[in-house]
This record gives sequence, C-alpha cells and structure tokens, in this order.
Amino acid sequence: MDAFMTSTFTITGTAHMVNVIFRCLQTSGREKLVACLGRYAIIDYWPAYFRVMSVALLWL
Repeated sequence: MDAFMTSTFTITGTAHMVNVIFRCLQTSGREKLVACLGRYAIIDYWPAYFRVMSVALLWL
C-alpha cells in the first residue's frame, strides 16, 4: 500500500508541477522555450502512470 500511495503522489505531483511551469512560461511569452522543453518532458504521462500503478498493485 505504501508503494502505491508513494508512486501515485509522486507521478501526479510531478505531472502537475510540469504542467503549471509550462503554463506559466506560455503566459509570460516564452513559447519557444516551452516548445524546446516540451521535447524532453513527459508528453503523455498517463500510460506511465498506469504502468507504475499496476506494478505497485502487484507488489501489494
């Protein structure tokens, strides 16, 4: 259960922080920087999220 909770909060929190940072950069007029950083960011984190959740559930 601890692994499940830890991975849930870590992945969700990281994804939200990245989205907020990208949104702040976009609204401040730095679209080119956002496009450059977007290549290295997690584009669709939901597949990774569900993979980690399934592994965490297997460990329970």
